[in-house]
Amino acid sequence: MQKLHAFYSHGENLGIENTDYLIQTLTPVRKISVSLWSNEIKEQGIEYIYSGEERKKDIKKACEKLIFKADYRPFSSGFLWDDYRGARVKMEGFSNLKNIKIIITFQEGYNIFGKSGKSFYWDVQEWEDQKIKTFATKKLDFDPSSFDIKISFSDTDYVYDVGIFRVNNK
Repeated sequence: MQKLHAFYSHGENLGIENTDYLIQTLTPVRKISVSLWSNEIKEQGIEYIYSGEERKKDIKKACEKLIFKADYRPFSSGFLWDDYRGARVKMEGFSNLKNIKIIITFQEGYNIFGKSGKSFYWDVQEWEDQKIKTFATKKLDFDPSSFDIKISFSDTDYVYDVGIFRVNNK
């Protein structure tokens, strides 16, 4: 049997040991076109679309390894600019998250309708492992008792629920 090789741009080292496959992956893969040529066979333009349930399953599996640490950043008035209320979040466990949406709901407490709070979202192009990101907005006009974080991924309807974080002084 002859080994086949393909040329493609750099991917990410997945750190999988003792295996001859899955050493690199392309990010993000949406469609793959394959053409095969040999003396016996010619097949050209076979397309594989990587989306839907298969992509959702792979994202869900990758999210199981993620660890998030977060704390609340209160409002602080400054001389030249203000630090607005928000959350500081550290992601660990994956080399690089790309093209995601962070949804944070800041909970003020409870009223007669149940929980009261405000949700905000941020589009994130890239988030590297061990990096802290600050998600703040001047539209948050109260100090929350807790906040929860969710992540949605491009080209899929999967939303990962990171969890609820309590604000220490509440």
